[in-house]
Amino acid sequence: MTPVLARAAAEVGPHRFAGEAVGGAPEIHAAGNHALAIMRLRAEAERTIALVDIAARVRDLWVGSGGQPSPEAQRAIGAQLAALGSRPVHFAFVKAALTSVGVWDYVATYRAQANRLAATRHTAIR
Repeated sequence: MTPVLARAAAEVGPHRFAGEAVGGAPEIHAAGNHALAIMRLRAEAERTIALVDIAARVRDLWVGSGGQPSPEAQRAIGAQLAALGSRPVHFAFVKAALTSVGVWDYVATYRAQANRLAATRHTAIR
């Protein structure tokens, strides 16, 4: 990989947010095949853009609710975040993005409350 591609691979992707590492490592491995390296770098950039979009949707749901999301908005936020559950680096990226706009702590509080409520409901049903 050329130095330019290697640098881009190190800086672009869901493993970094605002220049800071959030976890993981770049996944651009092309063993000298520049066309393949560019294709993989493009895919990383597209994944990162999709994660920015998820963070923006969660932020908009939160801000649109005036900081008091309805049960429907809470479910929508939860659904956006649940989709990231199998990819810790993606989750870390969205968490960093939401932290940067001051929303993560509130979202995490609502998620913790929802988890406690679900656990209580499950216990009460048994």
